[in-house]
Amino acid sequence: MVKIFAAIGNDHHQFTRFVILLNSIATIDSNLSIKIQNGYTRTIGKKIEFLGFITNEEMIANMLSADVVLGHCGAGTVSQAHNCGKFPIIIPRLVCLGEHTDPSQLEFGIEMQHQGLASFFAFPTPSDIYKELFSTPFAIQLGILFMNFGVYILIYFFKVLGVT
Repeated sequence: MVKIFAAIGNDHHQFTRFVILLNSIATIDSNLSIKIQNGYTRTIGKKIEFLGFITNEEMIANMLSADVVLGHCGAGTVSQAHNCGKFPIIIPRLVCLGEHTDPSQLEFGIEMQHQGLASFFAFPTPSDIYKELFSTPFAIQLGILFMNFGVYILIYFFKVLGVT
């Protein structure tokens, strides 16, 4: 069973396109377990566990237990995924579809892809995402985990040495 956790934030604009996409993926492979932090976005489908609004602790626990993290192109979602050692697959909320009020998610997603910090899809098909679920190299996941661990070690030593 491949565990997928998806986070689409708490913006009041609907992100139905994302939910429909994951429902389509759930029908491709019955060996997928999908949980979505869906906030205000309406629930559609029966093969997905919808979590609504969750705490930061619940977000972290879900990301840590997931094999793959998908999300909207929110900076918090991407950085939290990295802190949990995950290489996220991200999809922007788009102004032209009434999912957001500005192009910031599109711009952020493009930049994350350019820097190699996420897999970015503006208009993904279910097939695009399904293939990506199984293509994220383990080395990238491991690299993100060790990168974050190294930052924590540095913070610890700065605190011990009294460096601010």
